[in-house]
Amino acid sequence: MEPAVPTDSPEVNALLDQGRVPTPVKAAGIALAGAAVLVTLTGLQTAVIIRWEGLQILLPLLLLGAGIGSGLVASSLVKGRAWTLLWGLVASSAMTVTTFAFFVVGLMSGLVTLLGFLGLGGAAASVVLVALAVGPFKKLIEVRKKLRAAGYDLDF
Repeated sequence: MEPAVPTDSPEVNALLDQGRVPTPVKAAGIALAGAAVLVTLTGLQTAVIIRWEGLQILLPLLLLGAGIGSGLVASSLVKGRAWTLLWGLVASSAMTVTTFAFFVVGLMSGLVTLLGFLGLGGAAASVVLVALAVGPFKKLIEVRKKLRAAGYDLDF
């Protein structure tokens, strides 16, 4: 199938240049991945080292789940996949809430860990960076729609 616009057209070249993943989107994905590592390690550390009783056993498991899920979303957010922005916001918010809950429970029981502090800060930073990436991400999606309409499916 022949593309609707010739490949050497300045319009297509400009669209292809604009179709790259913007730096704020990549930064959001990297921040989300870093926070996911910290939160997963916090959950793993507390699940292995500390003996939890009652419903508190769910807290390290929630940390593990939020961290692993956020890592999976972050790997696609860095590539600028169309479905990842909403899930990036959900994942970073879930990490922030679970890490904050762990932080509060830890303070109430006398448990303070460096990973807990770093995980909370990283999760909060990922929420901010993913929220800042909304505008550039929407522009990227528009450019990719124009490229598809011109006959270029770049597997996005």
